Amino acid sequence: MTASKMIVIIITVIFAWVGNIYPNGEIEEAKTLAGSGKYREAYERLLPLAESLKIEITNLQGIVKYYKNELTRVDAPPRETDYAYNEAANRLWSSAWSLQHDGVFKKTGRDKDEYLQKAVDTYRQIVINYPLSVKAEDAQYRMGRIYYKFIKDYKLAEHELQRYMNMYPRGKFASSAQQILLRINRD
Repeated sequence: MTASKMIVIIITVIFAWVGNIYPNGEIEEAKTLAGSGKYREAYERLLPLAESLKIEITNLQGIVKYYKNELTRVDAPPRETDYAYNEAANRLWSSAWSLQHDGVFKKTGRDKDEYLQKAVDTYRQIVINYPLSVKAEDAQYRMGRIYYKFIKDYKLAEHELQRYMNMYPRGKFASSAQQILLRINRD
């Protein structure tokens, strides 16, 4: 995919979200109310839109970051270091997986939580330092899953899984991440 096609996709996503944020001409209604001196009613009409805008901006930032990374990946010339780049991410992933495995099956109590948190921290290093590696998607998902299933910190689980959905909306774990998010929000 060319960079120009990616830019068209980004612009389309932005316009689609702006259309969802301001449905049914609510801004126009607020302008009319304000113009007739009904400032409180105009304020009350706009307040929910402002709140939803905060959430949408956060989501949009995640999507823009994802497509920016995609543009970088697509436009990048083949490098001899790609193997080394992925190999470094693979080594970190193996370390994180071992910590996760030990935390789940070999440790108890405080040690269990420490090992699982170290696993999350190591997976995070992959996402931050090797975002274009083949292990980055898996690492982002595993952070959310560990918080949800083992550490039982549902707020952090929701944050990490929502971040996964923003970065990989059609990723291989998207269905599972969406199911966990629904369970978190239901409880």
